[in-house]
Amino acid sequence: MPLRGGAAQNYSVTLAQTFQVVTGSVTVNGRATQLQNVKLAGDELSFSFTAEVGGVPVKHEFKGRADSGRISGSGSLSGSRTQGRYDWHALRVTSAATLAPGMVAVQ
Repeated sequence: MPLRGGAAQNYSVTLAQTFQVVTGSVTVNGRATQLQNVKLAGDELSFSFTAEVGGVPVKHEFKGRADSGRISGSGSLSGSRTQGRYDWHALRVTSAATLAPGMVAVQ
C-alpha cells in the first residue's frame, strides 16, 4: 500500500479461523502486531490494527470480500502524517511467496 510520497509498504497477514471466529497478526515492514476488531460474516472480512509507519503510529482499517482464496476490498489509513483510502487485494499462500505489487500475503 503506498503512502504519501509514493513509498510502498509491505504487509503480511496471518489469519486463523475456527468457525466464524478469526484471529490474526500482521507484519508491516518487518514489525509484527496483533489484528483488532476481526470480523467474519459470510464472505466479508474486516479488521484493524495500528502500526508504526515512517516513525509514527498509523491506524489501518481493512474490509474485503473473500472468493476462491483471494480477498479484495478497501483499506483506510489515518495518522498524523498519513491519511488515505486504497483498494487492496490479498492472495492466500501456504508458504513464502513473491507477490506482485499491491498484493498482501494471507496465510
